[in-house]
Formats: sequence, C-alpha cells, structure tokens
Amino acid sequence: MIEQPEYRNQRFFGEALVWGHPRLTTNVFGCTFEQCHITVACPSQGLMLGDSVFRHCTIVASRPHKDHQFFDVGFENCSFHGRYPGCEFGFREPSIGQLRGYVTHSNFRAAQLDMVAINSSDPASLLFPAWPHIVLVDPATTIARLASEEGDPHWRFLAGLGISPSTTALVLLYHAFNGRVGFRTSPEVLLSRLQGFPGVSLDRGSA
Repeated sequence: MIEQPEYRNQRFFGEALVWGHPRLTTNVFGCTFEQCHITVACPSQGLMLGDSVFRHCTIVASRPHKDHQFFDVGFENCSFHGRYPGCEFGFREPSIGQLRGYVTHSNFRAAQLDMVAINSSDPASLLFPAWPHIVLVDPATTIARLASEEGDPHWRFLAGLGISPSTTALVLLYHAFNGRVGFRTSPEVLLSRLQGFPGVSLDRGSA
C-alpha cells in the first residue's frame, strides 16, 4: 500500500512507510522518523523532502533514486539499500532549509553509490560498500593528485567538475564506457594502483 503523499511536522516511531504516489509528489517536511522502515518507490522528482531527521531507520530505494540533494536532512544510525546515483548527503552551500543536513554512523554497505557526495559529515563514521566502489576522502585534494600522477584521463575529467569545499568524501563506482566517460584502466590495474594511495579507501570485500 502506498501512503498518502503529505507529511508535515509529524513524528513516526517503528512504522513501515511506502513513499511514491503514482500521480502526486510525496511531500515530507519538518518530520522525525525513528526505527522506521521506509521504502522509496518513486524517482527523486517524486519526493520533496526537507527539514527532517531519520534515526535508526532502514531506507530502501526500490528503484534508482538519482541526483537527490539531501542538504537539509539528517540521517543518524540509518541503513541504506538500493541505488543512489549522484545523490548528496549532508549540507553544503548554497542550501535552504532550517536544518543543516548531515549523515552519521550509518551503513551504506547494501547500497550502490556512484558519484555520491558526503558533505559536512565525518566519513569515518560511515560504512561504505565494497569494491568496485572507491571512496575518496578529502576528494578535491585526492582527485587533483590522482589527475597529476595517474594516467587515466577519468581523473582529469573528475578534477574538472569542481568539488565543493564542504564535500568530505566522494564515492565512485568503477565503470568504463569505451574510454569516453569512465575509467579506461582495467579494474585489476586500477585496484592495484589505488591500494595504499593517500586519500583513497578501498574495501575489497570478498574480492
């Protein structure tokens, strides 16, 4: 059952919620969710979310949730499942809203992240998915160094995008598209080069 698309200034505890109305945008503002299981069944344009906090929640994107900027949303001790390409967690300028967003002590191991930014938050408190995910800490400095020291042109492409000073970590997913966008280096060679590189965190999992 898909829930009604309007939540404002409410508190929820231990509830199972499904967001994603077939015709209407789901609006969530000024709410607190604790120990809830939330399924996001709509694309990012179908969810307006702001000035809200999630604590000890499980959040499942049942379809790719793309390019959502959680600038005024707080996540504490949450677990994420599903795909979140291009999303940003945490506050950075210019942002609106009363709450400065953050993510802390949360688990992304069951999620797929690509070009996902962690802003104004400590990445050391987070669990990220394993390789082929690549976690860049202090990404502006790390990418600049990789662009100058490594031969793969994808690092130069990333350096040209510009990284916000508020971004404390950037999560990439290894991909290659015929050398046009993405890494040209083979995954085996890239993994070998990145292991031990300053500012790069890799969890090889069962690889």
